[in-house]
Parts: sequence; structure tokens; C-alpha cells
Amino acid sequence: MKPSGRSLEIVAVGLGQAGGNIAAEFHRRGYRGLAFNTAQTDLTSLGASRLALPESQRIYIGLEGSDGAGSDTHYGTECVTENADLIRKAVEEHAVGADVVALCAGLGGGTGSCVAELTKVIEDLSLPVVILTALPHHHESGIAKVNALRAIRDLSATPAYGWVLIDNARLAQGHQDVPLDSYFETINREIVEPIDVFNRLNDRDSAQAIRTLDGEDFRTLLFSGGVLSYHTEELPELNAEGVLDSVRGAIGENPMMPKDSDMKDVSYLGLVIEASERALTASPFSLYEKIVEQLKRETGGAAVYIGLYRNIASDDATATVRMISASQALPASIDDMLEEATREADTIQSKVQQTVKAIDLGSLDQLRLRRHAVPRGPRVPNRPAPLAEKSTKAPTKDMPRLADVLRQPGAEAEAEAAPDAPESATTVGELYRRLGRRGPKSKATAAREKAAAAKPRARTRKVDELRRMVAVGEPEAPASEAPASEAPAGDGGGVVTSDGAVQDRYERLAHAFRDAKNEKRRLDVARELVAAQRSGDPTERFYAVNAMTRVDAAYFRDALADAAKDDNRHVAGLAQRALDALADVG
Repeated sequence: MKPSGRSLEIVAVGLGQAGGNIAAEFHRRGYRGLAFNTAQTDLTSLGASRLALPESQRIYIGLEGSDGAGSDTHYGTECVTENADLIRKAVEEHAVGADVVALCAGLGGGTGSCVAELTKVIEDLSLPVVILTALPHHHESGIAKVNALRAIRDLSATPAYGWVLIDNARLAQGHQDVPLDSYFETINREIVEPIDVFNRLNDRDSAQAIRTLDGEDFRTLLFSGGVLSYHTEELPELNAEGVLDSVRGAIGENPMMPKDSDMKDVSYLGLVIEASERALTASPFSLYEKIVEQLKRETGGAAVYIGLYRNIASDDATATVRMISASQALPASIDDMLEEATREADTIQSKVQQTVKAIDLGSLDQLRLRRHAVPRGPRVPNRPAPLAEKSTKAPTKDMPRLADVLRQPGAEAEAEAAPDAPESATTVGELYRRLGRRGPKSKATAAREKAAAAKPRARTRKVDELRRMVAVGEPEAPASEAPASEAPAGDGGGVVTSDGAVQDRYERLAHAFRDAKNEKRRLDVARELVAAQRSGDPTERFYAVNAMTRVDAAYFRDALADAAKDDNRHVAGLAQRALDALADVG
């Protein structure tokens, strides 16, 4: 049963930061609100503000504890898809008895831009859905604009009862003087209030209905299947031309909707006029007829709904005009955003493809330090060792002295070939590497090898294979198996060609993953590797898979399982070997 004072029971479901804030504003006004987000910090803020959305109505849908989507719509879509059952159940329980379910989202971020995916998740619930979205501001990045345009494309193909597009740039123009700490609350209030007022038209002590625009009329306007636009304007006096100009401006130059909508595209139009008794008494009935006939003419026959109310709290000549319309076409200004996003995206693309140029040191490159020994403490490396090597520890009391190693059979000739170095200038481990020998085993290494020897021989071979894949610095280059020309991507017999730049890039990513100082950095690198594993370029896919197997095959098990189905046999073979080794390790 809907609360008194409202025509329709509206339930707001927010996705992402902006969507959650709009849903919280609905909640503040007495409606039911629900928020989904991939960022726990954004959900927490909804409970700390004066909007105070209850914790049970703030639901986290991120993956692996990550905090936000970082403008990555692929990750946002994955979060919505992976949490589909949780989302569907929460919406179903929350929207019981709803006349309208408003899906609220900001288009531009990595989570809110996936609102079309949210509509698919709840589609089988057969809810009366209206989508309320906000476009990014002009000062936001080209990435945000591209995300928004993709979302608009997807929403255009999504069956919804109605769709509101809010233009943040136009809203900002009219709110330049609002204090920074209250700006967003003010904007959210501006977005929600007109809908709330329309829903309470017939339950106000300050107004008396002469001709009502009732709840069913309001429902019809919301469920028109078009792009919705609404606006409220105060007129200094009540006359037909002033009302008509207000409607024309609200459709063509709406201060918070994308501009340049065409009156001829309007299919439904709702108009509410409120005026004092004095203003109504001075206005003939012909004013009403003129407004209706002119609106039908300019819209080419749209369905027009008019409500007329007496404002008993006023005694002047002013009038208030409230308008809500539905258009079957996107505003023309969306094309401007498309041009702007294309220009900015091209710039970003050209920048990220540039590489940092190496400097030429010239004669400085020949500088060498003196060769005689300088007493110093144990050396601490200032950068990670390559994956192909293990960092050498400083000598301990259990390691043999350099002179003892040189006295080993056959060592004299090899030592002569090695560069001269005093005993204090190197470690035993370094000398072993110069001589091509393995150093003495530590107790931990000996214990591991003893345990491995107790397992079946086939199992040990698989373990060793996995360890080699993790430790090796260079991948097996399948380019040697066929001519250097690369077959088209996706060809099962295609050759993965060797590309030094590509290989270096994934070598750096492998180091970054291994040396990540926190889980967020590790997840960022992991996402980049997984995205590359799905690239259309088989070379990119091969080196991405190679990096995954080397740093932590178990961590990337799902991505490797996907890669094992790759139509390029080199990529699939590399991934399958890692999965086989993991299976035997257990």
C-alpha cells in the first residue's frame, strides 16, 4: 500500500556513485531507495550523510574486494553479471507493490555506465522500469564521454518504459554560485523534486484542482517509451503566449536536459498551470483552448494532458507552469558530445601509444668505477631482480669461503677465465653463477627437494615444469615454428610473431604484479593482463598468458582456462600446459 499524499509508489534503484546519491535523495523524500556499487567507500558515504540510506539498502557488488571500477566499464559489467542473483533478489524484494521502478545512474563512470546490463539482469521480473541517467560534464575526461555514449547506445536498444537524460553541464551553468560542499546535494534535489511534485499534485493543502492531472495521467507520461523531459517555470502573469514559450523553451533549451530537442518529435506532453484566483478569474476559457490547439499543432498531433490548479496561497498575477514531455528521438546535442568524445579519445589514444625515448649518454656511458676493493656492508639491491634470476643473499657463516671453492677440482682453469676480484668484493653465489655451477643448497631448499622426491615421478616432473614456467624469463618463441608472416588473428594455425616491444611491455607488467605493494595495485595489473589475454592480436595474447603463468598461474587460473580455448594453438598450448601443471600440483 502506497503512503498517503502520492499518486504513484516510486522505488529508486541506484547504480554507481551518482545513481546511489539520486536514490538516496528519493529515500530522503519518503520513497524506497536501494543502491548498488562496486566502491565500498561510496556506499559508506550514503550512510554517513544526512540522506542516511540504511545499510541493508546499500549493497556492494565489487569483485575480490576492489574499491570501485576506475572508469572501466568492462569490469563494471563483469561485477553486475557476477552478482546478478544478488541484484535480482534485492530488487525483487525491494520493489514489491511499486508503480514505477526508477533505475538511477551517472553515465561516464565504470559502474553507472553499465545500467543497460542492470536492466537485463532484472528483465525477467517484469517491473515497470523508468531509467533516470545523468550525462558527464564537459570538463570530464574523454574516457567518461566515451563510456556515456556507449551506455546511450546500449540503452537505446533496451526496452524501457521511459528514459530521463540529465545534462550535468547545463545544470552547472545555472548553479555556478552554489557552495562546493553542498553543490551535489543541490543538484540531486533539482533532479528529483519535479518528479516528486508531479506525484503530489493532487494532495496539497496549498492548491485546489480545477482540472486534475491525476496519477494515471502521470503514469502514462512516464511510461511513454520515449526520452522524458521536465521543467518548472514561474511566469510574471498568466497568458497563452507566456505558457507556450515556457513549453517551447523546456523542450528546446531545457536548463537541465540536453538541448535542441524538436517539438515535432514530442509524442506525449503533460502541462500543469497553477495560478491565483485573481489570475484565473481574469483569464477567459479561450486561453485554455488556444494553448491546447497550439501545442497539438506544433507537436504534430501529440497527446496533450493539461491540469489546472488554483493556488490559494497566492493573490498576485503570477503563474507556475510545470511541463513533462516524451520524445521519440535523442536530443541533437548528443551529436555534439559524440564529436567532442571522438576528438578527445583520438588524442588519448595517440598519447598512450607513444613510448618514452631513451637518452643518449655519449661518452658518459664509458664511465667505469675503480676496480680495487672498497670495504662496504652487505649490498641491498635497489631494484627487483629479473624473473629469470633469484636474488643472491649475502654470505652467511654456513657458506664456504671463496678460497675453498677455488680449490675444488677443475675450478682453477675456470677461475682464470673469470674477471679478477678480491675475496671481499663478491659472494660465493656470484662466483657460482660465473662458473656456471649451482651453489650449496640451503636447508629449506634441501627439505623441499626431499619432499618432492617422495612423490610419484610423473607428479614431480609436472611440478618442475610449472616451476620452470614461473621462473623462466623468455617465453618459448613459437615464431620459429613457421614463417615470420603472421596469419590472421583467430586462425587456428596462426603464428605468434616475436615482437620485442610487446615482450618488454609484458615483462614489465610481470614485474609490477610480483612487486605490487598492495592488493589494489596487484588487481590493476591483473586486470590489464586479463584484458590483453582477450586482445584480437595473438602476439598480445601469447605474451599476456606467458606473464600470467610466470608470476602466479594459480591466481590467473580462470583467465588461463579461457586462454586454453584460444583458436591460436600457441596461446592455447601455453595456457593448457600451465593448467595441467596446476592440476598435478593440486
